[in-house]
Amino acid sequence: MKRFFSFFLILALPLSACLWDRDTIRAELRGQIGTVKTLVGWFNRYPPLYYQQRLERVEAELVTHPAQASLYDDAAVACDRLGDPTTAIAWMEKKQKLAREEEVAPGGPSTRYKTLANLGTFHAHRWIQETKAGKNPSKQDLEKAIELVAAAITENPQAHFNREKYQLLLLQWLNGEENIFSEMVEASGFPGGLNLEEKGYQDLEEGLLGLIRLGTAWESPDIFFLLQSFYGSERLEHPRLLANLRIAELIANEKNFLSPQLEPVFTDPAEISPGGFGSALSSNLVPTTISYYEDARRSVEQREKLRTAYLLKGLENGSHPDTDPGFWDGWEEPDFPELPRAALQQWLTLERAVSIVVGVLNLLLLLVIAQGICKVVKPSR
Repeated sequence: MKRFFSFFLILALPLSACLWDRDTIRAELRGQIGTVKTLVGWFNRYPPLYYQQRLERVEAELVTHPAQASLYDDAAVACDRLGDPTTAIAWMEKKQKLAREEEVAPGGPSTRYKTLANLGTFHAHRWIQETKAGKNPSKQDLEKAIELVAAAITENPQAHFNREKYQLLLLQWLNGEENIFSEMVEASGFPGGLNLEEKGYQDLEEGLLGLIRLGTAWESPDIFFLLQSFYGSERLEHPRLLANLRIAELIANEKNFLSPQLEPVFTDPAEISPGGFGSALSSNLVPTTISYYEDARRSVEQREKLRTAYLLKGLENGSHPDTDPGFWDGWEEPDFPELPRAALQQWLTLERAVSIVVGVLNLLLLLVIAQGICKVVKPSR
């Protein structure tokens, strides 16, 4: 109940959450932006020109500062964001040959760690890219990615707020290994049984959401399927429905699963029969949640259109957020779509009523058991 209440009141290509460049630090300093916002896509994305201009500037800076490691990270990530992981890998190889180790604060990400994390992610992206293109690549890139990401975690276990361990688990799962994601797929839609906290995965939801917010997992139905499995196991039917609505949207846009064992719960919201999704308790709220998702997605697209126009105008005028601290001074952030309060209140009322009934029944059962015990132990006269 507490998790569901928080879900509705907090507004705050897979694996890119473990890329390291200047945007990573900015995003993490801003903190959590909220489960709902992530599921509907209300977070910042950038057009190709943003990365092209960064790459051009960084290349020029490297002419005079060839040993500055962070510049190689920026160049490599820019290439990867532009859809060229092979060139990104080449930038990391240059970094290993030419860059010096940078001084960092205690516990901060070292130069070696960033190199391992970036290289692992680039190899994963190249394997994913070729798989989606139908090239049937060998698993050499995937296995190399697993090796590098594991090494990055050993170098800095707490980096990216532990999201890297979920990147590694995801890569291993895609490579056919059995792990917590295998259990989630098998238990999809069935409440309880995963015992995530006991297994050390208490931050699994935030790990998966981080892969979406800081990378291209926004277009990964696999990640959203794992999220819907998590919400199903936690009896959080409304976020589960939001995740499945995103899967249906992706499938409609020909963004298919990487894992051959996954199938969408539905491909069209019209397929959801009354009481056929989630518990009977929430089935009467399904239309409200669907309507909210559709409204929120329209708002996201409008925000993205306005923000991209603002960004492109500045870029075309010779300004860039990397070098102009006042770049966003003229940007007015739109209001996030108001959450369906009526639906929330109805859920709370229904769940409270059910809780009271269950509580009363449990109390009566305890009284009956106690009465039986008293009769058994009552001394004879």
